[in-house]
Amino acid sequence: MVTLYLRGGNSMDLLRKTLMILLCAIMALTSFTAILEVSPVKAEPLIQSGVSGPGKLATVAGSVYGDRDPAKGALTSFGATGAFALDSGLNSIGADLGSMKTFNTIELQAASANANRMQKGDLSLYISQDNVAFTKVRDWDFMKLGNTILLYNFGQTARYVKVHNHFDDSAAEFSASNVQDMISVHNLPPGRWTASGGGDWLYRKSVAVSNPNGETIYDRAVYVEKSEIDVQSLIAAGHMQADLRDVRFADAGGMELPFYMDDGGFYVRIPEMQPLASQTLYMYYGNPQAVFVGAGQEALQVEYGNKTLTTHDDGGVAYGANIKPVRLKDGTLMLMAQTDITRGIYAKYSLDDGKTWTAPEPLISPGSRAGVSLDSPGGAYVDPNTGVVHIVFYSYFYYGVWDGVHSCLDQSVCRTDMYSVKSTGFNGHKPVFGTPVPMSGMVSSLGNPINYALTYSNPIRLSTGRLVASFAFVVGNDGTFAASVAYSDDDGVSWTKSASDLTIPAIGGEGGVSETAIIELADGTLRIYARQQRGDKTHLGSSVSTDHGATWSPVEDSDVLSSNTFPALSREGSGSILLTWSGHNAMGADSYQRNDLTVAYSDDETQTWNGYRDVFGRTQFSTPGWYSNAETVQATESDKVPAGDDAYLFSWSGVTMKGSLLVEDFDRFLRRSHGALDDFEYEKNAAAPDNGSRLANDYWWKTTSSGVVSTSANRAKQGERSLRIFDNANNITLTGASRLFPAVRKGSVRFSVNGSSFANGLNISLQEGYSQQSNAVGTAYLLQVTPDGSLAYSSSPATYNRKVGFLNDDTNPSEGNLGHLGYVGLFALDYKYRSIGMDLGRVETIREIKLHDNNAANRIGQTNLSVYVSDTNAGDWRLVTGWTFAKTNESITIGGLSTQARFVKVRQNYGDTAFTFVNQLLDMMEVNTGESRTSGYKNGDTDPVNGNINYFGGSGLFGLDYDSRSIGIDLGGVETVQTIKLWDNDGVNRLTASNLSVYASNTNNGDWVPVNGWTFAKTNGNIVLGGMSVQARYIKVHQSYPDTGFTFVNDLQDMLTVQTAEHNPMTGFLHGDTNPLAGNLSNFTHTGPVALDYSSRSVGVDLGGVETIKEIRLRDSDGTNRLTSGDLSVYASDTNAGDWREITGWIFSKTGGTITLGGMSVDARYVKVHQRYADTAFTFSNALQDMMTVKTIPTVSDLFHDLPVPTVLPLNQWSDIRLDFDLAEAGADVYVNGVHKGQIPAANPGPVVTHLLLSTGAGAGTDVYIDDLVVQDESVGLPAAGAVGEEQSSVDFDGLIRATEHALTEPNAHGIANALTVKLRHAEQAEKEGKPQVKLASIRAYMEQVKALGVEGKIDLPDYLIRLAELL
Repeated sequence: MVTLYLRGGNSMDLLRKTLMILLCAIMALTSFTAILEVSPVKAEPLIQSGVSGPGKLATVAGSVYGDRDPAKGALTSFGATGAFALDSGLNSIGADLGSMKTFNTIELQAASANANRMQKGDLSLYISQDNVAFTKVRDWDFMKLGNTILLYNFGQTARYVKVHNHFDDSAAEFSASNVQDMISVHNLPPGRWTASGGGDWLYRKSVAVSNPNGETIYDRAVYVEKSEIDVQSLIAAGHMQADLRDVRFADAGGMELPFYMDDGGFYVRIPEMQPLASQTLYMYYGNPQAVFVGAGQEALQVEYGNKTLTTHDDGGVAYGANIKPVRLKDGTLMLMAQTDITRGIYAKYSLDDGKTWTAPEPLISPGSRAGVSLDSPGGAYVDPNTGVVHIVFYSYFYYGVWDGVHSCLDQSVCRTDMYSVKSTGFNGHKPVFGTPVPMSGMVSSLGNPINYALTYSNPIRLSTGRLVASFAFVVGNDGTFAASVAYSDDDGVSWTKSASDLTIPAIGGEGGVSETAIIELADGTLRIYARQQRGDKTHLGSSVSTDHGATWSPVEDSDVLSSNTFPALSREGSGSILLTWSGHNAMGADSYQRNDLTVAYSDDETQTWNGYRDVFGRTQFSTPGWYSNAETVQATESDKVPAGDDAYLFSWSGVTMKGSLLVEDFDRFLRRSHGALDDFEYEKNAAAPDNGSRLANDYWWKTTSSGVVSTSANRAKQGERSLRIFDNANNITLTGASRLFPAVRKGSVRFSVNGSSFANGLNISLQEGYSQQSNAVGTAYLLQVTPDGSLAYSSSPATYNRKVGFLNDDTNPSEGNLGHLGYVGLFALDYKYRSIGMDLGRVETIREIKLHDNNAANRIGQTNLSVYVSDTNAGDWRLVTGWTFAKTNESITIGGLSTQARFVKVRQNYGDTAFTFVNQLLDMMEVNTGESRTSGYKNGDTDPVNGNINYFGGSGLFGLDYDSRSIGIDLGGVETVQTIKLWDNDGVNRLTASNLSVYASNTNNGDWVPVNGWTFAKTNGNIVLGGMSVQARYIKVHQSYPDTGFTFVNDLQDMLTVQTAEHNPMTGFLHGDTNPLAGNLSNFTHTGPVALDYSSRSVGVDLGGVETIKEIRLRDSDGTNRLTSGDLSVYASDTNAGDWREITGWIFSKTGGTITLGGMSVDARYVKVHQRYADTAFTFSNALQDMMTVKTIPTVSDLFHDLPVPTVLPLNQWSDIRLDFDLAEAGADVYVNGVHKGQIPAANPGPVVTHLLLSTGAGAGTDVYIDDLVVQDESVGLPAAGAVGEEQSSVDFDGLIRATEHALTEPNAHGIANALTVKLRHAEQAEKEGKPQVKLASIRAYMEQVKALGVEGKIDLPDYLIRLAELL
C-alpha cells in the first residue's frame, strides 16, 4: 500500500504529478477499474487549499478598518498589497468583481497555519452594487479547514462583496502579509462541493430521511450509520477513500449539507423539514483529490447571530453608571446614564440601531438638586402611539447604615428621592422633558415613611391604561430592603404606593428584596421577578398581583436560578416575554457573581423559560469571574431593547467598563441555536496571569485558579489536541472545567475521556447554571469516576455547599454578619478590620480552621485573630476561646476547637490598608468539622432548670454520680428525643430511677424544662430511660448524689447516647454469615440477648440514612470474652442488598468488655462487624440493641452508587461516556463505549440543563484528557435515516469537461481542450436524442485521445479521466 501525505498544497502541479505516480503504482497492482486507496490517517485536511479549479472569479481585494456600520462602510485600498488582519477592530475585507457577477462561495486564507479563533458568528456577509450601500446576506454556511475559511451555500449577484468581522479587540490571529491573498470569490458549478481539490465525485448513494414530529424542525442532524452505507465495502472496492476524506452530503436540490463524522457514522445537518415530511439526501464519494470536511462544529453546534460590542467612556462628564437603554418611537436608540452630582442624567443616541453613538449630552437637568444629590436613571416607558417618554429616576443623598449604629429609617441617615418625568416634545430625534414630579409621601406597610427608595426597572402601562413602576426601599433600621410598586392613573401626575411590601426575613446592607422587574401577563395578572439577597436563597423571588398592582402575593422562590442580581422583563412584538439577568449561576443570592449575562424567552406567560443564551459568550467579557472583582461584577443593571428589525441592544454598567452589545439575527440566536461540539483544537494565546478564559472562545471556563485546564497535544482522539484537566495543587480547591450551552430539557451529552490518573476522582455534572461545585443547586445528573476508575452516580436531592464570605469593617464582631457568601475573587484579609467566615450549610462541630495565604509572607499572628460562631448569621455571634495557633509556610491553623454552629468567622484586628495576607476567597478558609453530637457536663448542678451544660467535647474518664453532676448532649439541632442510654464501664453502680431526672433545652441558656413520664430499666449496670417524646436540641440527665463517692464511670463521650425519631439506628444480626460480602442483616426488631462469637455471626446497625462512620463500639455484658482484632472484620453497605464492601485500616482497642474499632471514615447507611468463630462456645453477649453503637458525622459528600452495571474505566485508554436524559422523566440512561450501563435517577435538577462541569475532588493527582464533546437537544425528535439506495454514478458531462480542462498540462492547450469538449458534447447530445451507439462512439473517441495525450505527457491522470468517461 502506498501512503500519501501532502502538507500545504500550494502547488497543484505537485499534487497532480504525485497523484499520477501513485495511480500508476496502484494500477500495476490492481485491475483497471480499481481506484486510488489511501491508508487511514487522522480526520484532518490533507490538502489545505479549500476550493480550486473552474469557477474562481477575477477580483481585486479591498478592506475597511473599523467598519462599525458595515451597511455603509465602503471598501477602500483596492489592489493594495500590504498586510491585513481580519479578526480585529471590526475590520472588513472585500472584493471588487469589476462588474455585476454571480457567485456562491468565498474563500478566506490566513498566512499562519496555527489554529485561530474565527467561527461563523464572528463574520457577516454583505453585497453592494455601488460600494456605498451594502445589504446583509442572511443565510450562508461556514466551513473551517485549518487556516482556510469557506463561506458557501448562498447565491448572490453583485459587483462588490464584503466579509465583516465582529471582533472589536486587537488580538488578531487571522491575517496575511498580502491582503490580495486573503480572499477569493467563486461561482462553483452544480455538483462541485467544497474542498474538491479540483476533482469530481464519481459516485453517490441516496438516504431516505423522515421527520417524526408533527411540527417543522430546523437545523437538526440525522445520524447516518457507516454500516448502513456499507463504507467498508466501498473502500475495499476502491470507490471511497480509506480516510473518508471524499465524503460529502447534499439534498435533492444540490445544496451541500454540513456533517460531522464519528466512529460509527455521520451527523448530517438538515436546514428544515416540514411536519412528518420525508426527503432524500445523497452521499457523494469517489474523489481522491478531496479534502476531509467532516470535523467542523457546524453540523451539531448550531449558532446564529452576530455580536457587536461597544464600550462607552465617560465622555469627560462621568457618564456611564446605571446605564439604561431606551428605544424611541421613531427607532432612535437612547442610552441614558448617571453622570456626576452637578450634571444630572445624560444620554447618548444612535440612529443606526446601536452601531454608532453620539457623545453624551444632557437629558434631565438636576435643577436645584445640582451639587446636593446624585441623579440616576431608573427606567423608561415609551408610549407606542404617541411616542411620549416616561422616565422614573432617583436622586441619591446618602446611605449611612454601614456604621451599624444609626437607623436607616431616619432620613438624616439614609435618603434618596424618587421622581417621574415625561417628555413634552422632541428636538429632532431627542426627547425634551418637563419638570420632574416627586414620588414622595409613601409609607411602608408598617407605617414608616419611605426615605430611601430607588429603581432600575422600566415602568409599564397596563391594558387598563394605568402606569406601574416597581421600586425598592429600605424597610429596616439596618438597611434591609423591601420592594413594592407605585401606580398612576393620571399619566404620571400623581402616584400611589401599593398596600403590599415584598419582603423576606433578612439582614441589612442590601439584604432583602430589592431590584425588580415587572410585566403584565395576557390575563391581566402582573408578575414581578426580584433580587432576593439572603445566603440561603438561590433563585429570583417572584410575586403576582391580580388587582392591577394594588396588592401583591408574598414573595416565593421562582424557578429562575440566580445570584443577587437585577432582572429585566420585556415583551417582544411576537408576544413572547424576554427575561435578562446577569448571574444565571448557583453561587447563591448572597453572591455578587454576575457572570454570565443570560437572556431567556417564555412563550407561555412566564410558566417556563427557554433558550438561556449567554449574551457575553465568546466576547471579551466572557470570564468566570474569580480573578478579580471587576470580572465578578462586570455586568450590573443590564437591560435590553429592540434595535432594528431583528436585533436587540443590551447594555450594562460594570466596575471597569460600561458597554452595549448589539445582537443581530436575534430571533434565531435565541430560539434556533442549540447543541455543542468541541474538539479542543484552539486555545487563546497564554495570557499572564490566567483568568480562566483561555478556552472561552468555545464557551469553556476554568472554574478556579487551581490546577491546569488547557488544551494539550499529549493525547487526542479527534484531530491533534484534547482538553487536559490536571489537578496538580494539593488543596481543598477543585480543579474544574465548565462548559455553557443553550438550554436543554431532553437531550444527550457525550464525550471521550482518557485518564492517566483518577487519583482524586473526576466529577461529571450536568447542571442548570454555572457553578464551581459538582453538587450545586440545579445539578440534574452527577457521575463520578472514582480513584480506581469505577464509574458511580449520585442521586442525593439534598445537596449543600459550604460558602466562604466576609465582612468589611467588622468593628463590632458580636453583631457583624457575614456577607458576600459565594464571592470568588481575590481577597485581602488583614485590611480594615475585616472578618472572613464560612456558612457550613448546617450545624456542625467545628474542630479546626485553616487560613491559606498565597505566599509565605504576611504579618498575621495569634494576637491579631479572634474566632466567632453563630447559628443564624443575624447578630447572634459568640466568641470562641481556648483555641491553639500554628503558622507554617502559607497556612495558619486554629485548632483545639469543639463548638457547634452553622456559621464561623475569623476576625483580624488590623484597621489599615497595608494588607499582606491575600488569596482567592474560596481558597483562603478551610473548616474541619467532627461528630455533630457532642457530650458535656456541669458540676454542682444544684439548680438544673437553669444549669447549662459546658465542657462539650471533653474526653477522659468521668464519674457521673458525683457532686450533683449532670451529663448532657448537644444534638446539633432540634430533634425528637425518645430514648437515653447511660453506659457504665464495669456494670456495678448505685444509680436508680429515684436518683435521676431529665431536662431538655433549645438554647442551653437557662431554658431547661423537666421531662417527665419516662421509663427506667437497668441491665448489667447500663441504664435505659425510655418512653419519651420531647423536641429539643440539648438534653441532660441530672443525678442527685452530692458526694464524691462515685460508682458510675466511663469516658465522657461514651457514657451517654440518645435515640431520636430523626436519628434512631437499629441493631440487627445475621446468623451463619459465611459470605460477608453478600450477607444481609436482619432481625432489627429483636430485643433479647444475642451472642456474637457464635456460628459465624455478624452484628450490624442500620443508621437510617447515609452518614460518615468514624467509630464502632461493641459492648459485652460481663467483660470477659475471647475476641481479638484478628477475629473481626468490618463491612459497609448502602442498601443491605448484597452490596457490602470491606472496610480496612481501622484501629482496635479493648478495655474490659468494650471493644472499640476506630480510625474509620466511610460513608454508608449500614455497617456490620463479622467475627470468624463458627463454633457455639460463645463468650461475647449482650442485649442486641445494647451491643453495638456507631459514632458518625453527617455525610458532607454526596452518596455515590455503582452504576446498575458496574463499570471501570481503564487508564490510558479512550472511553466514551454518554448520558441520554429527559428532565420530565427525572432519569438518564448511561452508556459507556456504546454499551448501556443502566438508568440513573436525577439528583437536584432545575428546569433546564445549560452547564457541564468536569471537576476533581479535594487533594491532587487526577490527570485526564477530554475530547469529542457532543451535546444534542432532543426536545423535538431528530430526523430518522431510512433506506439507503444502491450506488449510482454521480458523473455528468459538465463535470468531466471541467476535470479534463484541469488535467491539461500544456500551456495554451485551448485547442486540445476544445477538441475533447466537442467529443463529450456530441455524446451528451446523442444521449438526449436516444442514440446510444453514437454516444458510445463519441465517448470512445474521447478516451482514445486522452490515452494518447497521457502517453505524450500532455495530460495528468489519464486513467482517472478514462474511468470517469466509463461511468458515463
